[in-house]
Amino acid sequence: QNGNLKGSSLYYFGSAGGSYALNEALSVSLTARYVYAKKTFEGKANYLVGATPVSQEVDAEKTAQGIGGIIGVTYKKDAMILAARFETPTRLNFKTKVHDNKTFNIFEDGSKQRYDLPAMIGLGGSYTIDKLMISTSFDGFLLGLTNKDDDGYSEDYSSFGWEMSASAEYAVIPDFLKVSAGYMYANVGGNSDTYNDFDYSLDSHSVGIGGRITPITNL
Repeated sequence: QNGNLKGSSLYYFGSAGGSYALNEALSVSLTARYVYAKKTFEGKANYLVGATPVSQEVDAEKTAQGIGGIIGVTYKKDAMILAARFETPTRLNFKTKVHDNKTFNIFEDGSKQRYDLPAMIGLGGSYTIDKLMISTSFDGFLLGLTNKDDDGYSEDYSSFGWEMSASAEYAVIPDFLKVSAGYMYANVGGNSDTYNDFDYSLDSHSVGIGGRITPITNL
């Protein structure tokens, strides 16, 4: 008859690392990253079974944590910057917690599901011409190397997902005011076989605008 569902999927990252300049143009970096992931599901559905009204509720969450690494290299020459990085897979074993026994006949309290972050490669570059800086980036997700859990979710994904972006920043008033705009398209590798009512990854188009003000040096 009616119902509602509220959900969230948040991945918190904390990292620490360092970089080393091999020479004036080339540098390398190494970073350790901690990931804490949390997904929440809360809702209610009302049914009519014959002449009998029936209600079902859900109030559950899934949490996981893991550690991964990032290796990077950057090349700078005059107005050009080129960069690349590799992110290791991050193992995430989600544990389900159901509150007040509101399972919606779907969630099992204490159950676990492994759902790793895949290995990732990133490429990017920027070039500055007078007051204009143009940049672009490409990220590739190595889904084919991701753990294949009992539910086979990664087998249903394509073996490679990707996203590409481009942006421009213009110095309206040099050293004081800059404005920017960007666009990104993401093809995450999901399809109808990977979607369900509580878990899906969709391709997307994203646009953004920004501004930067420097009232005094270093601020």
